[in-house]
Amino acid sequence: GYLLYLGKNADVVPTMLSKYVDVAISNPYLLRSISKKNLSLVDGHGFERIIKHLMPDTIELRLATKSDCKNIYLWRNAEETRKVSFVSALISWEEHTNWFEVTLNDPNKVLLIGEIERDPIGVIRYDINNESARISVYLVPGKYGHGYGPKLIESGNRWLLHVHPKIKTVCAEILKTNIASIKAFDEAGFKEYSTILRNRVN
Repeated sequence: GYLLYLGKNADVVPTMLSKYVDVAISNPYLLRSISKKNLSLVDGHGFERIIKHLMPDTIELRLATKSDCKNIYLWRNAEETRKVSFVSALISWEEHTNWFEVTLNDPNKVLLIGEIERDPIGVIRYDINNESARISVYLVPGKYGHGYGPKLIESGNRWLLHVHPKIKTVCAEILKTNIASIKAFDEAGFKEYSTILRNRVN
């Protein structure tokens, strides 16, 4: 029901094409049915993805500063961020400011803001341990669904390897239910290599 099949290419002749065009034109209900079934196969955003591929947005990264403290607090506490985080509870302002200060002053931690034309799109944190680093990334609320995730991750890794060339591996720990993030890391070249099992005992 997704199409009108005319047969193998070698067997199709102009008269057959003409006949099936007439069938389609004279059966609006058939066309409507085909259209409805095909719409169930796509999300309607193919045009946007093609444009982004042909004219990719340039993501610029900068180190977070003290002036970013409030924005990161709001972004991290947004519902759409918390629901895909390991810690889903609201973070208090005091807890956040303490963490923020420690992070900015720790040479083994990197906190980056990703921007497109000075418009923030996401936050990346790296925890460095000798030759490896653990990445944590989330998008700014309202920036989900635009394909920024993989590009942000790739840009972050390029920045990290340029500034910290000793890094040999970058690891990410993602909730199994966070399908969008898993897909983003997969598109950015990450491969699954281990499984972490957890059990809540209280």
